[in-house]
Amino acid sequence: MELVIAYHAERFRHHVEFPALIESLIKRYYPKNKKLDLTLRDNSLEIWAPDLNEMTSPVTKLCLLRYLKFKDLFVAKNSISNAKEFAGLNLRRLYLQHTQITDLLPLLSIATLDRVTIQHDQIPQEQLAEFSKHFTKDLVQVYEAEDAIHTHKVKANYNHRNYTSGGFVDGFYKNPNGIISFKLQAKQTGIETIRFRYSAGFGDADIIIITNDKEQEFTLKSTRTWEEWGTALITIDLKQGKNVLSFKMKTSTHKCFNLDSISRPLKN
Repeated sequence: MELVIAYHAERFRHHVEFPALIESLIKRYYPKNKKLDLTLRDNSLEIWAPDLNEMTSPVTKLCLLRYLKFKDLFVAKNSISNAKEFAGLNLRRLYLQHTQITDLLPLLSIATLDRVTIQHDQIPQEQLAEFSKHFTKDLVQVYEAEDAIHTHKVKANYNHRNYTSGGFVDGFYKNPNGIISFKLQAKQTGIETIRFRYSAGFGDADIIIITNDKEQEFTLKSTRTWEEWGTALITIDLKQGKNVLSFKMKTSTHKCFNLDSISRPLKN
């Protein structure tokens, strides 16, 4: 089956049903992956597979996703623990915050890789230090909303088909008292740019950003549907040491948002 796919991949990789064929190939090699969903949009691929821990060909030892055409890979709910599972991919960005990977060194073989995203406490410091010696591109840390502090009816939510990151936070609908807060450590005082991953299906959402008790207003552009994620860049002023970053609605309105995560560049 893989030989046939390899032979015809260049011709059929743009066909709408080609990703389903790759799903079948992975399931053939690894039958325990009964839940597997590949979503391909433009140059981005999202893979959701709760039981997935292997996706390399037993024959070639290269990743089976390589037959698809994409540059960015978002690995949603899964059990992957070895970065060698991405061998042979021609990637630009790789999102690993939902994997079990604790060693990034195998990724150095991917010469095209410009950005790696990890959970803020995912990689041991010695591994980060070793990887950073050789990786000069962007290394980004993610803070999941479901792990943050949320109050006043704001809550973690799961299991929406299009929220395959695993969990998100909602409850801001007509709720100006609802707050979600993150604790951030900063090595020095200064301005930082935070990336905010959200969904706003009812229209533009006016929010209040609170950084160490200092408030600023910000508008999140509508994603038009709750089944799509958008990103916004937010500039905040951090102090050296511990910081608290919070978000809430400006007014009581149905034009609210759901929050998946925030992220910030890792500075060594």
